[in-house]
Amino acid sequence: MTSDGLTLAVERAAEVCEETAVRHVDQLSASTREGLRELADGERRAVAGLEPGEVIVSVSYYRVVRAEATASESETTTVRA
Repeated sequence: MTSDGLTLAVERAAEVCEETAVRHVDQLSASTREGLRELADGERRAVAGLEPGEVIVSVSYYRVVRAEATASESETTTVRA
């Protein structure tokens, strides 16, 4: 998986669709985990190993989105996780 140079951001995901790709943070490479931490701290950048739309779970769920997108622009249907 790769973001192919897309500028990414993350947002907290309170609900997740059953069809959504979900990975645990422990499944990420060290460099991808570091990139995810930076995104969670508010940075917006490309991170190899992350794709828009997937959800990463740690203590919280984070949905990876294009930095230009907002939650209101999301086209996914969600259900309680």
